[in-house]
Amino acid sequence: MTQDVFADTTQIKIKTISLIETGRRRMGIDTLSKLIVNLGVPAEFILFGHRFNKSRKNYSKIAPLIADCNAVEMGMLCDMIALWKSHLRANRHENK
Repeated sequence: MTQDVFADTTQIKIKTISLIETGRRRMGIDTLSKLIVNLGVPAEFILFGHRFNKSRKNYSKIAPLIADCNAVEMGMLCDMIALWKSHLRANRHENK
């Protein structure tokens, strides 16, 4: 896929793509959201690539829910997920 096609598909400017690819710019939440929505892939795949466990099907349910979050909402979601994850792991023996 060429950068032009990728830019059209993801609705991200070619210059932004180039800067991210070369490490001269970090990817923001807006760019990540565009990739999730326009490519139809989970954020984890974009962030972790081959290390992403494709068997976790719930990611495809989560992606659309977070795609339109603003920065404040995304921060709150991240905090909530971290708390729930910590709680669930601390109480793992009760969940079996």
